[in-house]
Amino acid sequence: LGNGHFSWLYRQLLPDFSLSPNLDVAKSEVLSKIAHWGKPLQQLVEMTPSERILEAPICDRPPLDTWSNGRVTLLGDAAHPMAPALGQE
Repeated sequence: LGNGHFSWLYRQLLPDFSLSPNLDVAKSEVLSKIAHWGKPLQQLVEMTPSERILEAPICDRPPLDTWSNGRVTLLGDAAHPMAPALGQE
């Protein structure tokens, strides 16, 4: 990001959309998920203070079978919602 700041993102779709009970648990869960990804990435997460980790559930749905019913037609994300990407957040 510049000026000594950086950003990292870890995303995982969970069926229950639950949040961790606290920030330390959120960090610990990320570390457990990336345990096999290599030491440099683990160190990056370890150096990140828990209070700087933002956790938000991703709510996704399968696309609808039909986009129209009578005189109503859904358009865009209303018809095919998708999990947010960096360009959409």
